[in-house]
Amino acid sequence: MKALTRKSNFELLRIVAMCMIILIHLSSAIDLTSFGLKGNIGTILGGTIVGICNIGPSCFCLISGYFGIKFSKQKLIKMELLMISFSLLETALLYWFFPQEMTGAALLEQLIKSIIPFASRKYWFYSCYLCLFIFSRFIKKFIEKLKEHSKGHNDFEIRQIELPAQTVYCQDLHSTELEDKKEQLRGVFIKAIRQYGSDTTQHMFFTEYNLSNPGDFTCCIAVPPESQGEHLVTLPRQKALCIFYHGAYEGLPVIVKHLCAYANKYQIPLKGTARHLYLEGPPQHKNPENFLTQVAVLVADDAL
Repeated sequence: MKALTRKSNFELLRIVAMCMIILIHLSSAIDLTSFGLKGNIGTILGGTIVGICNIGPSCFCLISGYFGIKFSKQKLIKMELLMISFSLLETALLYWFFPQEMTGAALLEQLIKSIIPFASRKYWFYSCYLCLFIFSRFIKKFIEKLKEHSKGHNDFEIRQIELPAQTVYCQDLHSTELEDKKEQLRGVFIKAIRQYGSDTTQHMFFTEYNLSNPGDFTCCIAVPPESQGEHLVTLPRQKALCIFYHGAYEGLPVIVKHLCAYANKYQIPLKGTARHLYLEGPPQHKNPENFLTQVAVLVADDAL
């Protein structure tokens, strides 16, 4: 997934969230009655500040996670080991400076929490951040899906993406009629699924063709990566320009022309290949205007 570009309005919101976090800690550390506030005014003011600013930590974590978190097992293990080390050091210091209080059940509780800081929520902010970190890729995918489905019929937002490597069942076909192409794709899909099964982690099926000759096309069906046999091809990662198009399949050639015009305008070298990834179609929608297709043109490896 392509890294998200930081935006100044979100950065400003994150700065505001940081200021809120500072205010929360200041309000608990400073006695507001020392500023001449009488009665319960200081308490009410402090509670109001904390109540309003409580959104700061959550807002800061969400914005930081949305733009900056990229999940990896190595990072997860590194963070957990770092927090365990820090927690054990803290326990050792507490035992050193307060030996009378750190005995028996209190010491055992501290040791257990130090060994499992995430599960014990010893540091609430760390546990919250780690949950966000673990689920970050799913959250981002969900956000991307929402973006795809929120686009209007004429909203041609062009994205620079990287299509993932995958193993596909391929058959080269020829037709200039849309209905004939649909039938051929359906037939290839059934053959591939019966023989190899499907790879549900990838887009289920797509067609690919040369821009200069769209009548000759290749039907590609995603199959499990460990599959071996006839008609199987492992496609490498591909850089591409794409549009998530909402509408009937008759409008796909217009979208391809739009992508090519964009590439020509910004001098982006193309490989001369287009790809239609069918995300939602007749099985999901009766109205063709609701079909969702990711239309992509492949770009040169050294571009973008």
